[in-house]
Amino acid sequence: MDFPLAMPLTTVWPTGAAGGYNGTDMGPYGNGTGDRDALYCDDTSGHESSLYLISKILYVIVCVIGLVGNTLVIYVVIRFSKMQTVTNMYIVNLAIADECFLIGIPFLIVTMSMEFWPFGNVMCKVYMTTTSVNQFTSSIFLMIMSADRYIAICHPISSSKVRTAYVSKIVSVTAWTFSIILMIPVIMYANTMDKGNVKSCNIIWPENELFSGQTAFTLYSFVLGFAIPLMLIFVFYILVIRKLQTVRINILSYK
Repeated sequence: MDFPLAMPLTTVWPTGAAGGYNGTDMGPYGNGTGDRDALYCDDTSGHESSLYLISKILYVIVCVIGLVGNTLVIYVVIRFSKMQTVTNMYIVNLAIADECFLIGIPFLIVTMSMEFWPFGNVMCKVYMTTTSVNQFTSSIFLMIMSADRYIAICHPISSSKVRTAYVSKIVSVTAWTFSIILMIPVIMYANTMDKGNVKSCNIIWPENELFSGQTAFTLYSFVLGFAIPLMLIFVFYILVIRKLQTVRINILSYK
């Protein structure tokens, strides 16, 4: 049985549970208005200006530590062949998913400093997609790792046929493909928009009388990116616990 090298450094979404900036106008301040006063109310307040500066410093710290940590995980696993176990390859994919989010932080910091989105419409779509795909990919790979543990513990004899480097590559490519497919709504509706004299990068959801685009995507993200993977993780670990309890009872019965 192989054991993971280390879990990659993970990141925290700066917005709600639906994923980073999905369903909301990013604007330069994440408040959907592109207006600094809408977030800070009193631009002359020294206290609030300090909070504004601290927030950017924290973004920088998270970005640097996250990129360094995840890059080290990727390097160690790829560099040393003994570390290229099935579990560690899934951890590498988790680290790559985290870096997809982390590389978007410099764009956010620049936008906060310049008070508008300066990178154009194509980069807006790329930014929204790469920072959002992390949510789905991370959940999927955590679920895959749970399934991998279940197979290794509950089916140790037959697991050698399934838990191979070739199979792990196919599973990883499938997981990334599925995650990108789930990002199609973000790719379609992420665009730059002008609000007054300020250009911002937003996800502009369609609206009608029957449903809200933002609400629909929030539910979509919650179900596919959180609820279903979490449910399957619980199922796999419950099965593992039951198997271990059965083995323990059998061992005690032989004494």
